[in-house]
Order: sequence, then C-alpha cells, then structure tokens
Amino acid sequence: MLFAIDIDGTIATHTEQRLSYLPYFNRTLSLGLSKEQLAAFPNFFTFQERVIFPWMNTRERKILYKEASKQLQYDPACQQAAIPIAGAVEGTQRLAEYGRVIYVTYRKPDAEQITRQWLANNGFPSPKHAYCSEYSYDKIKHAQQEAEEEEQVIMVDNDMKGVMIGFRAFCTNYREQGKTLLNRIGFILYGDQVLDPVQDPKIAPVMRLPLKRLLDWQDTPSFLQGDFHGLVQQLTQRQSRAAV
Repeated sequence: MLFAIDIDGTIATHTEQRLSYLPYFNRTLSLGLSKEQLAAFPNFFTFQERVIFPWMNTRERKILYKEASKQLQYDPACQQAAIPIAGAVEGTQRLAEYGRVIYVTYRKPDAEQITRQWLANNGFPSPKHAYCSEYSYDKIKHAQQEAEEEEQVIMVDNDMKGVMIGFRAFCTNYREQGKTLLNRIGFILYGDQVLDPVQDPKIAPVMRLPLKRLLDWQDTPSFLQGDFHGLVQQLTQRQSRAAV
C-alpha cells in the first residue's frame, strides 16, 4: 500500500499568529518596513488590519495582494517556518506501519530539497520521498509512478476537490496509466472540507471511488480501526472484481 500525503494544510501549518507572513508581504509588496517595525506586530491579522488594508487603496494594489497571497505557499522562508499540525507526525508514522509513504505537494520543483529537509527535521517518515507539483494532476502522477503494479494507492489531502479534479485530468492526459489506478486508488480527506458533487459536477464521478474522512490527526488510532479498515476492504473488493 502506498500513501501519497499532501503537506500544506494536511500535515503542515503556521502558528496562529502567522508572523512568518510579515516579512514575506513586506518584501513582496515593497512596503518598506524595518525589522523593528515588523517585530512590533503581535500577529499577522493586526499587521493586515493596520498596514495591508490601508495600503490596498487602488485596484492595482488589490490585485498585487491577491497574487502575493496565492504565491505565499511557494515562498521558501514561509515553507521553512511551517510547523507540523498537532498529531501529524505520529499519525503519519502510524500510516507508515501499514504501507509506504511519499509526499506530494503544490510547491515549485526547486523547493524539493527544502521540503525534504523540513520533513526530516520534524520526524516524518520517508522524508526523501517528497515531490513538488505544479499542476493538478501531478500529485496523482507521482503516486502512480511510485506505486508498484497492483499496489493500492491512497491519496491523503485536505483539498480533496483539487485531488479529484487532478485525478480526472490525469486520466485524460495519461489514459492507460489512469486505467491501472481506477480499481486500486482510494482517498482520505483530511479536515472538514465539504465536497458537493452538485455544485462541483467534475468531482461527481470520482466520489464513487473509496473515500473516507480523517478530521484530526490525533484521531488516527480510532480511524485506523474503523473507517480506514473499511476503505481497504472497498479497495480489495474492487481489485477482486476487476480481476474476474
């Protein structure tokens, strides 16, 4: 069994204060604040209210801020400043007892070394097997390439809508490889993201595949004894029917 685990928002987050965001926005938006001025803010939200919102006084600046916010997760300093979500290290280690672990994340390819070092520093299993992806189907592509023939593949992600759309794109762009995954791929949605196939019809076909939800990494022991067991049973049944 191969677990392909997302990073940002799934096993990595920032402190509540999000102070690592301040230097990033100060640099990206050319705000010109000194280190001393930045250090005076207790958290990102205060910085946002007192500095960023007043600064966004034109349409052009609003666009700049929106783009900077999109690119934030790719910033090396912000990536290094991330901390593991509570229970994520232990939960991932428990998954590693059931199969192999790799990491697939939306980051620039040149961030792979930083990402692997962060995983190693924080005690995550198999830190060398981390792959940065730029396109929606790359997460699936890396998982398919890493998986052995007939090995069950489980995607673990907080943005399951993106993963499902990526899976459809993968099956369109890599038809034969997609066929080999159809009966052996499952999904673990981490967190409370709502999946609505009516509002998002692109995900409707994929939601027919085995899917379970893990709300909190600290619930991993009970999840492994319950929903995860059911997920594996579903995958095994699908593989058995396909083999007939």
